[in-house]
Amino acid sequence: MVNPIRTSTLVQIAGGTFVLGSFGLWVSQKFLHNKVRDLPHFKESFNIVSKHEKALALLGKPIQVGQVDLSDRKNNFIGKDMSQLRIPISGKHNSGFLNVYAQRIISPEEVDSVENISSGLKVAKIGDFVTKSIELEMEDQTILIYEKKQ
Repeated sequence: MVNPIRTSTLVQIAGGTFVLGSFGLWVSQKFLHNKVRDLPHFKESFNIVSKHEKALALLGKPIQVGQVDLSDRKNNFIGKDMSQLRIPISGKHNSGFLNVYAQRIISPEEVDSVENISSGLKVAKIGDFVTKSIELEMEDQTILIYEKKQ
């Protein structure tokens, strides 16, 4: 005859599953945050901001970068030909968001009519993004820090 499973055993299994699942979600979220931080337009935006005198004066040194809200799909996304990031940023005097807009460069050689007839675009690498504009959005004002002219 089969012995019944004790309640304490079921609780231990459920607890272990919860801990392992939570750890797995935490690791995957850290991995995605690191991928976002490795984007070329993410890095370039902070190089530009660190040289912008008005932004540094408003925020105050040292500048700290927060985590991008990955669940906010409206403000944080990477598409086929466009990327938008809303990065929390804070300094000694003030805080706000850094809105980074980037566009993918597609050369004529990359147009592939066979693979993507509907869009006419070949899937490009992540490194092909170029920063189009950077805005510093604070509670009382928004400052255009950088804009690339066409």
